[in-house]
This record gives sequence, C-alpha cells and structure tokens, in this order.
Amino acid sequence: MANKRVFYAAKRVGLGPVGSAGGVGLFQQLHGVQSVGMTTSFNLEQTFELGQLAIYENIEGIPDVSIDIEKVLDGYCPVYVLATSISEGVEISTAPSLLGRSKSRCDFTLGIYKDDDADGLAGGTASSTDAQSHVQCSGVFVNSVSYNVGTDGYATESVTLVGQDKVWYGHKSTPATLAMTSAAFGAVDLITGEDQPYALTIPGSGGVNRGEDVLFDYDAKGHYPTSGIGTVLPVEIPGINALGQNAKTDGVYGAHISSFTANVDLAREDIFELGRRGRYFRFVPFPTEVTCDVTITSVSGDLISHSEEGLVDSAHGNNLTDQAIRLHMREGLVLDLGKKNKLASVSVTGGDAGGGNEEITYSYTNFNDFTVYHPQDPRAGSANFVPNDIVWEV
Repeated sequence: MANKRVFYAAKRVGLGPVGSAGGVGLFQQLHGVQSVGMTTSFNLEQTFELGQLAIYENIEGIPDVSIDIEKVLDGYCPVYVLATSISEGVEISTAPSLLGRSKSRCDFTLGIYKDDDADGLAGGTASSTDAQSHVQCSGVFVNSVSYNVGTDGYATESVTLVGQDKVWYGHKSTPATLAMTSAAFGAVDLITGEDQPYALTIPGSGGVNRGEDVLFDYDAKGHYPTSGIGTVLPVEIPGINALGQNAKTDGVYGAHISSFTANVDLAREDIFELGRRGRYFRFVPFPTEVTCDVTITSVSGDLISHSEEGLVDSAHGNNLTDQAIRLHMREGLVLDLGKKNKLASVSVTGGDAGGGNEEITYSYTNFNDFTVYHPQDPRAGSANFVPNDIVWEV
C-alpha cells in the first residue's frame, strides 16, 4: 500500500564516498538526525529579442540542491566530520582544519520507507531497494556548519551540503536512461534494531549531550594551546580566569554560561570552463569569517571598557586583544577556533522591570580558524587529527 504520509521513523539518511550514488561505494547511516530538508533551484535565465514582447527562450541553467541536516551530539561522528573524511584519494580531508576539509566531497542519500512499518525500517537490510523511494545526491560539498549548546535542550550540529545532481528512485519514476543504481548501506553504523546514542556505550560520555556536558575540566598543563583538554573561553568574559578556564570556586563556576554557538558560512563560489556545462569546482573564497556567541547570566555587567584612545594598548588605540576559544564536549567533540578571536560586539538584554534575569552576549569573530576533532572521525588515527594530550576512547 502506498504511503499516506512521511514521518521521522520512516526515513533513513546516509553519507558515502564519492561514487556511492553510482553504486560504487556504500553509504553510512547517520545517527541522531533530527531533521533533513532539501531545496532545489533551477537557475533560469531569460532571453528576449527586439520586435517581440514574449520571451525568446527561458534558458535552464545548472540546478542547485541544498541539503540542511541537524543532528544531536551523541558520540557518533558529526555530519561535518564524516562528510569531509568518508571519501578517499583527492576527496578526503588533509587536516582537521577548515582549509584541510574544504576540498572534500561525499555522496548523500535519503530513503523513505513504509509509513506503517517503522519497526521494519529499524530492522531493515543494507539495501535501499525496500524503500518506497529514495534520493541520491552525488559529489556534495559542505557549505555551512554550526554548533549550538544551551541550557535548554540538547547540543546540536547543523550542516548545509550543496551539489548539482539529485536523482529520485522509486514509484517507477526513474528514467531508464540513468545508469545510477539503488543506494546501498554498508554495515558500519547501520541501524538494524533499537538504536541508542553511541556515547552511552562509552563510560562517562553522557549519551545525547546537553549543556551539562560541556567540559570545564582541565589537566595539569592548564590552558590553550598547551593542552587539548577542556573548554577555553575569552578572558574578557567576567568569571573566566587568566588561563581561559571557567574554574570552580567552592563548587560554583566563575562564569555562568547559558549558551555557546559557533558558525561558519563557507559561501562557496563556482568555477566553470568552456566545453563543460557543469561546474569545474566549488571553492571556498578564503578568507572566511567564523563567528562565535557566548551568552552568560550577568552578575556584574559586561565589564567591557573602551575609549577613543584605547584602554588596552593606547599606543595603537586598541581596546581589544586576541582571545582563544575552544569547545570540548563530553561525547568527544573538540571545536578549536584558534587564538585570534576578537570581540565584535557585546549586548545586554533582560533585567527589566518584568523580573527577568539580565543576560550578556559576547560575539567574537575570526577568519579561517574552525578546526573540528572527533574520536569517530574516520581519520582520527591519522597524524594531527587528535588534539594535543587527548587519548580517544573507542
């Protein structure tokens, strides 16, 4: 019987090496996915001519597909990390940095299964031939990444993938001329029964991570960049000590952090060449801005002073200094924004007569520093893919 609707339990999402959409490789199923959205644009260009009001030709340009994926941080490999490390050869990441991951591509698939057989989906086979329909997108690039941790809800990762090829299979709608074959999932991470966060199988990893799973624990070496352990925040934030640590005194943290958000929009641009209709390459136009917002519950005001002459370095008129930022989650994610983050703005909200608490948001910016490590990165065993002083538990 045909589906009457599509809901979350009837969908399966996967990424695979370049070529998986052509049946060459196997897709790896994503875990902890909360939502997947796809938008297609056909980029029409109009041509008119003298002597005629009607359109001369409505030229069809290269189509664009944009895929938005949101996932919880749960011990499984983040989407951004997997998308840049799952392929081989020239498609694979060369380093965990933004530059090292910028050229990597992968293939994407989304299968839609019977809406009255969710249990059957959970115990499904490695083939997508039992899907009611499924879509494949080949050679997609990561176009934006965001990590968000707050005191409400769970920690999430949001990733946008972009490409130009999207093919649907099922319901006898596939053109017979297409050589691509049905998507097939490999045994790695395939859901074949009741699923649970990978972090639950690792002692002390917290399952689906929430605000309490931000690590403010530090080793004896102390602070960035000597150690890769523990979250490091700008010393300008009230309560953060001179080492960038949110240390405890009598069991109370120095700064009361309510949210942390980091974003990068790669804003890829196209390179075309004569004799070819499709894109030759989609490159990242470095320098690329990285933003980070840290919101705290105020106990003292924002404590950011400034003047025309400059209060930090009056010889050069500077009010600011470069700051180090690093997020370390219990499930394994380490997001390193480097040492050259500068305060772009600070805003104070709340604390009005309505009775709410005053909150302060410190917004920082850097360029090109967005390095992501994770113990489930397919390249985690390679040189430089593990931050200093961290030994992954696998």
